Amino acid sequence: MHIYSEQETALKKSVALLKEAQQLTHIGNWEIDLDTEACLWSDEMYRIFGVSRKTYSPHFQKTLEHLVPEDRTWVEEVFQRSFHEGGNFQIYFRIERPSGEVREVHCIGNTDLNVPDVMRRAFGTIQDVTEQKRTQDALRDNERKFRALIENGGDIISIHDADGVMNYQSPSLKRWLGYEAEEVLGLPVGKFIHADYQEILHINYQAILAHPHTPVTFETAFRHKEGSWEYFECTGTNLLDDPTIGGIVFNARNITERKQVEEQLRHNALFDPLTSLSNRARLLDHLEHHLSFKLRHPESSYAVLFLDLDRFKVVNDSLGHHVGDLLLHHVARRLEQCVRTSDIVSRLGGDEFVVLMTDTHDLAEAISVADRILHDLARPFEVEGHEIFTSASIGVVLDEPVTSTPRYTNALSVLRDADAAMYRAKSSGKSRYEIFNEEIHAEALAQHHLENMLRKAVNLAQKGTTEFFLLHQPIVSLQTERIVGFESLVRWQQPERGLIPPNDFIPVAEETGLILPLGNWILAEACQHMRDWKLNCQSEELECLDFTLSINISGRQLSADHFAVQLATVLQETGLDPAALKIEITESALVENGEKALLALHECRKLGVKISLDDFGTGYSSLSYLHRFPIDLLKIDRSFINRLVQDADGLAIVSAIINLASSLNIEVVAEGVETREQQERLTELGCQYGQGYLWSRPIDKEASWALLVDSLCR
Repeated sequence: MHIYSEQETALKKSVALLKEAQQLTHIGNWEIDLDTEACLWSDEMYRIFGVSRKTYSPHFQKTLEHLVPEDRTWVEEVFQRSFHEGGNFQIYFRIERPSGEVREVHCIGNTDLNVPDVMRRAFGTIQDVTEQKRTQDALRDNERKFRALIENGGDIISIHDADGVMNYQSPSLKRWLGYEAEEVLGLPVGKFIHADYQEILHINYQAILAHPHTPVTFETAFRHKEGSWEYFECTGTNLLDDPTIGGIVFNARNITERKQVEEQLRHNALFDPLTSLSNRARLLDHLEHHLSFKLRHPESSYAVLFLDLDRFKVVNDSLGHHVGDLLLHHVARRLEQCVRTSDIVSRLGGDEFVVLMTDTHDLAEAISVADRILHDLARPFEVEGHEIFTSASIGVVLDEPVTSTPRYTNALSVLRDADAAMYRAKSSGKSRYEIFNEEIHAEALAQHHLENMLRKAVNLAQKGTTEFFLLHQPIVSLQTERIVGFESLVRWQQPERGLIPPNDFIPVAEETGLILPLGNWILAEACQHMRDWKLNCQSEELECLDFTLSINISGRQLSADHFAVQLATVLQETGLDPAALKIEITESALVENGEKALLALHECRKLGVKISLDDFGTGYSSLSYLHRFPIDLLKIDRSFINRLVQDADGLAIVSAIINLASSLNIEVVAEGVETREQQERLTELGCQYGQGYLWSRPIDKEASWALLVDSLCR
């Protein structure tokens, strides 16, 4: 009995362990009596089907009702075939628990038909594999997604061995580099890398091998199958110790377009987009390099030629900016032909160019290049059907070999002095060169000092405290000698330097743009003087209704935005009749400011202001300007009046101007009249008005009023 008890205990223990194992693995046992189709289930079967042993009696047909409808028919066919034919089978199908939850199961069965004296039966197991199937499906989905990502992604995925031999390439290899994977597998990657990147590849490969599982990123260039080079950003990770990979995984992203953009940005940062010459930044960089080299090698030398095209603005305004840009491009090509390949030709902007001559032996060499440039630029340019003539003013700086400290320590100082020499060349007649020297340096310093003083004076004038004042020179009728108007002229009483002539500070004001605020002050002040004179006439009952005031307007004022609006504002603020005002402009102002000047003058004319053309005959003297622009009055320059009596040519020129103006119904004023003989000759020629020392020098407001009263009371 004791032995049976131990065996019974062991059996019970085995059964208990089996039940626990079945529960852990979700495996249930089943058996079917083929004659009655009654079923015998283990405990786990009830749990799998979600039913209770107490309330549920398993039966084959009843069990089939637990299958989802789509699986029920074919599962029954498998069982029935097994019931009649015997043998093993295994299938997967789905069941639906009473709660509505669907589970997937794996069924393994066997039908025993040939054992004598034993009931015919089918038996087997059912395992709930729902979670395993979900995991497998997720893995398959992830695998499909990963494969789709690899095959259709933008990057190239590759796997190399420790020696750089390629063992795997994603299909995107063909898209980016034209190769089928089979064409490169088994070959070292270095075979396809540009020579400039071989060292980079070697260094980064060593880093990848030395640091497993640590991504290393670098750039390289691969040869396309067609021979071109494509740039990639590569990230390599050492997974040689990963049994599923066993190699170095590379992710290569094509950055060719980005590299091209970066290269274009670098080019734009260093080269002028219009002419493809070096720009200011690159020039300064090279110049600084040569300054540093000269500090170490005082025996070396270099030269800088600063060029500015003469009258380039005329081309822009007459033919358009497109033609002007093309001209600059052609000028750049000629400049390149005038220098050595080692020299740097650059465009600073506008129509300014600089030539940096490296390793120049003496001044004669720099002068030879300057002469060559002047000669080549003198030849006409053919630009879109236009024959264009131009020239240049050139400033030359030579930093010669020295035994002491070099003259220059920074590039901007070199350009400053070359620029100063260029301005000397331009003011000396254009189409020439000037060598920078101490005299030019002194002039440049004086000009800089004058500009600073002028800037301060203009600022004071805008605040109501002024160093400027106006003088007025009368304009008279040549026949009656009565005053018909005044021309207002600005003067500058500088506290330190005293009276500064207009010829000294007006060009500086034009160049720096200070002429705009200064011109505004002159316009407002002159109109205020005229208003006061008109009020005096009314209070003293003097007849001076036709009395006018002429004010000089610069080209920059005329081309500034809303000049006519500003003029209208001043007239309104002073209450001055527009008919009492004439604005005087020069021929060069008309030519250099083109369409803007034309538009501004027509707007002024609409206000009722008259237009006077100053210094006629000294500029371009094109008859087309007299037709295009609304001119009411011509002023003959004093240089012709001086030749009027003694010079037959001078007489002929003045006569021609007066006849031309008469035919166009334009009045004429002769400037610089100093003698009675000049007055008589002008009257004989039909000139209406005169201005000059014969009647008065420029005088202040009070003296002008007194002179006007005397004239009106005759």
